[in-house]
Amino acid sequence: MTGIQILPDTGKGLSHESEPSRFSHFYRACALNIASTISLPSLLDIDTRDALVDVTIVNGQVPDTLDIPQVTVGPNWELAESHFLLKIPNIGKFLIRDASRITFQPAPGLPPEELSAFLTGSVMGLLLHLRGALVLHGSAVKVGDGAVILCGPSGAGKSTLAAALGKRGYAMLCDDLSPLFEDPEHGMRVHPDGRRHKLWDNAVEALDLNARRGEGVRTQMHKFHVAPVATISHPLPVKALYELHKSDNGEIVSITRASLLDAAAIVRRNAYRPRIMRELGQQAAYFSGAARITQTSGIFVLRRAMNFDHLDQVLDCLEEQWATPAFPKAGNAK
Repeated sequence: MTGIQILPDTGKGLSHESEPSRFSHFYRACALNIASTISLPSLLDIDTRDALVDVTIVNGQVPDTLDIPQVTVGPNWELAESHFLLKIPNIGKFLIRDASRITFQPAPGLPPEELSAFLTGSVMGLLLHLRGALVLHGSAVKVGDGAVILCGPSGAGKSTLAAALGKRGYAMLCDDLSPLFEDPEHGMRVHPDGRRHKLWDNAVEALDLNARRGEGVRTQMHKFHVAPVATISHPLPVKALYELHKSDNGEIVSITRASLLDAAAIVRRNAYRPRIMRELGQQAAYFSGAARITQTSGIFVLRRAMNFDHLDQVLDCLEEQWATPAFPKAGNAK
């Protein structure tokens, strides 16, 4: 597993100096410098205008199909080489070219800003896949000398749990996308995704984060961007990975360690857009990544009651585990 690739035609970065007025928003996310023609409120404000640009995001015309040989076609997407076309009904079309240039076209009558959540979510995850990253659908926080990743499908409570941990002093690395790369000395490392939390209004209220609440994720949706209490701007080795589940037997919280076989399955099914991972032939890389995480840290299943009344008990249980001498040290084999 290598770090984020700079493809041959963009090996020196993408200079925006020839078009200074085209890009007005600059960010750093997932180890990439990003220049965009529209605001991306889910990303933290990190001005990278003086740095070489890895990824550009522009509003423009997007074709209905890829005119490239050997196209793989999905239900609402097409894939060919380092190009990806995504079509979302009533939202718009997104074209990734050379794993570095994103063009988006909103559906008729839809403001471009309505597509920002998709650009920093699904589209960014797809771009990272094209660049060879191991991308997990998970939030991540700093615990001691490493990162703890909280994985699960949409609605599993990843962002809520990460935000709650943030209030207890655990700085955020990632909110929804956790890109991992192999480091010979430190094992698998998580790169910050440069995001704000995305929390439903009831979570904002329950966690008393109204003062940190920003713009809505989309109009007519009661979900908001929320500034983290603290963030980490550098990659950290993976200390542990938890797959989140709802308790189905009335138990408030339980944590079990996964076997190597189960750990590999957990990593693969928590890949961001797992079908794309398979279409790109990255199964072996994800299996290898799971083995590396299991060898140098730990993969666990966390089952808990899905209500705010028991949230403190869940956090207490996690902190108790993290405080035990048996809990893995980041980057060290058990």
